[in-house]
Amino acid sequence: MAEKLSFISKGTGNSLIRYTEASGIRFQFKTGHSFYCPHRTNDGRNTDLRNSGLTTDEIEAEIVADIHLFLDSGGSLPMLGREFLQPMQREIYVKAHRIAYRAVELPDGAISVGTYFAMW
Repeated sequence: MAEKLSFISKGTGNSLIRYTEASGIRFQFKTGHSFYCPHRTNDGRNTDLRNSGLTTDEIEAEIVADIHLFLDSGGSLPMLGREFLQPMQREIYVKAHRIAYRAVELPDGAISVGTYFAMW
């Protein structure tokens, strides 16, 4: 289980962005685009995390924990800038729900999770 994090929110609805810090790393989540917007899977189905029974805190804390494990094992995230090609995408399970997320490192060292979505 991921650690309990405190979040600061800015914006509302589809424009909601949440910020937190864990183990000296700042994180930015585009929660409005992720949790509060349905997403279409490759096979054409719509998924909507609002119907999953999960909370934004649960999902985002598990993403933070997964990124820390990835970094601690020697991984590195793509950095936004001139050479940027695409974000890293990983999958996690949160209470038996398979969730994918995309993340990048910002030039100031913060990690931005631009989207996360259900994979059912």
